[in-house]
Amino acid sequence: MVNPMQAVSAVLPFEPENAPVVAPPPPSPLPSSAVTKAAPVDHKAIELAVVIAVCAVGLALLVLALRVVVPMGRRRGWRPGRST
Repeated sequence: MVNPMQAVSAVLPFEPENAPVVAPPPPSPLPSSAVTKAAPVDHKAIELAVVIAVCAVGLALLVLALRVVVPMGRRRGWRPGRST
C-alpha cells in the first residue's frame, strides 16, 4: 500500500545514474489472525442519504416551479388567467 505523505516527503539515498535498480523485497505474508472482515453495510446511513437526496431534489423542483409560476402571477396581478 502506498503512503502518499511518505512518498512525497521521504529522503532517498543518492545513487549514480547507471546503477542497477533493485526492487525491494516483497512484504512477508500476514498471519491469518491479522486479516479482518469487511465492515458491515450501514443501512441506516444509506436510508438517511436517500431521504436527504429525495428531499433535495423535491426542493429543487419546487424552487424551479416557483420561478416559473411567480413571475406569471405578478404579471397578471395575482388574478386568475382566462380560460379559452
